[in-house]
Amino acid sequence: MFSFEGVRSGYGRTEVLHGIDLEVPDDGVTTVLGHNGAGKTTLLKTVMGLLPVRSGRITWDGEDITRLSAHQRVRMGLAWVPQGQKSFGSLTTRENLLVVAEAHPGGKERLDGVLDLFPALGELMDRRAGLLSGGQRQQLSIARALLTGPRLLVLDEPSEGIQPSVVQEIEEKIVGLASRSGTQVLLAEQKVGFALEAADRYAVLATGRIVRSGLADEAAVDAAREALAV
Repeated sequence: MFSFEGVRSGYGRTEVLHGIDLEVPDDGVTTVLGHNGAGKTTLLKTVMGLLPVRSGRITWDGEDITRLSAHQRVRMGLAWVPQGQKSFGSLTTRENLLVVAEAHPGGKERLDGVLDLFPALGELMDRRAGLLSGGQRQQLSIARALLTGPRLLVLDEPSEGIQPSVVQEIEEKIVGLASRSGTQVLLAEQKVGFALEAADRYAVLATGRIVRSGLADEAAVDAAREALAV
């Protein structure tokens, strides 16, 4: 269980998160929904240790990790896929993958499994990442994160700027990861349909506060839309 308990965080003198309570169970996908500016990226950066906690605490399997640095959290099994399909544009797909695989124990051994998960990348190994489509770059970003062997995969707006058919494929991969490998997934999204179809649990973030949360069942769609309309 990864949990936030009364967490406050932000940038400089500006507080963005105002006492967040959030639990990410050991199984399944947890989605944080919210409009632009709601604080989703701030929350994920706080999860990763890229922003300091001003008050409250973060625990993982009962261990207090509030003051741990980002690299310490990565060593514990956190992996982040930031918004915007990040990659090394001048490097090939193969080089992008090997940069990560060679830096993490077991990374090379995971490479075949990652390419099985995203077979399209196997056909693009010699193409520069900067020449890939948005959907292909997003698959590459997720593949790179998976090479670290994460216990908790954190994704920021994975559907942004991607055509619907690829969004559907990415959704299926995310759900499959959580169900087959037991990887915890924390997903930040503003597209309600995609977010709740992929999720087991959801929380709606508005102006830095959780305003609604629960199981991502059929009733959650209307509840989430209602909360986001406020």
